[in-house]
Amino acid sequence: AILQAEEELIGSVAGEATEAVDADWLYRWRDLVGEVSRDELQKLWGKLLAGEVRAPGRFSFRTLEFVRNLSIEDARLIEAVCPFVLDRACVAKQTAILDAAGLTFSTLLTLEDLGFLRAVDGNLSTEFGGTESPETGYLYVLRNHNMGLVIRSPKVGQRPRVPCYILSAIGRQ
Repeated sequence: AILQAEEELIGSVAGEATEAVDADWLYRWRDLVGEVSRDELQKLWGKLLAGEVRAPGRFSFRTLEFVRNLSIEDARLIEAVCPFVLDRACVAKQTAILDAAGLTFSTLLTLEDLGFLRAVDGNLSTEFGGTESPETGYLYVLRNHNMGLVIRSPKVGQRPRVPCYILSAIGRQ
């Protein structure tokens, strides 16, 4: 896992962190990663360490416990839904697209049971922040990994609502 973290950090373009990783977090990480033997899960633990080194405090102790309890199948389900996460907050309810990717409603319920998503069977939507002015109207850049989609409306005060599945606090981390 440490070698995986090193690979992640070497390939990183992010600057140096301004603060150190919390010692208690590091000890907990060390103890938990010692329980893992599968290479795929070791890589996941390495990515967690690299993310924490880049931005100390990014991953909570609860997240470490969550990852500790993941099976390889659970990790693969989470990996499958990640390309569809918008703004590290939600997954748009685009049933045909999700179904085509193997993310059926049943799969989404499993992700809810794991604690990655919440309110899957609800009728939730989210409204994204953005900026508004009488001159430009509403403007927001919806992010998905290294891509963005510009949402623009000439009307001030009418922010688009997107039906979605909400990520839990752990899912956002």
